[in-house]
Amino acid sequence: MLAIIGTVITTPAIIRTAMAAELYQKNGFKFTWVRRLRCFLESTGLTVVTLALSAIVFALTSLGFGLICVAAAYLMGISDMAMDFAFVGTAGGMIWGTAGGILVFGFCVSRWQPEVLPEPTKPV
Repeated sequence: MLAIIGTVITTPAIIRTAMAAELYQKNGFKFTWVRRLRCFLESTGLTVVTLALSAIVFALTSLGFGLICVAAAYLMGISDMAMDFAFVGTAGGMIWGTAGGILVFGFCVSRWQPEVLPEPTKPV
């Protein structure tokens, strides 16, 4: 399980680090090991934040639909079927939660583009 989680977190970070290395080399800047490590750690953090935000949106949307359906069951006076309504609402909410999670994921990934920062010059 740890290997799967590690792979899910580090693979996008490795890809983003490779993209940054290519951008640096294309613009004529040196991509040092310190910068490479820093970019990788930054990318790992971005991956964790993106996955967490997507999961939170998914969970809140699914839970919200379930709670709305329970409230609707009580308002209609069908309290004995409230659990069934909650299940159906949560299952339906999972579809919208998935859509919301994918939208958040896509938004975060679109902001992932690495920036090319020139090497700081040393004073003479």
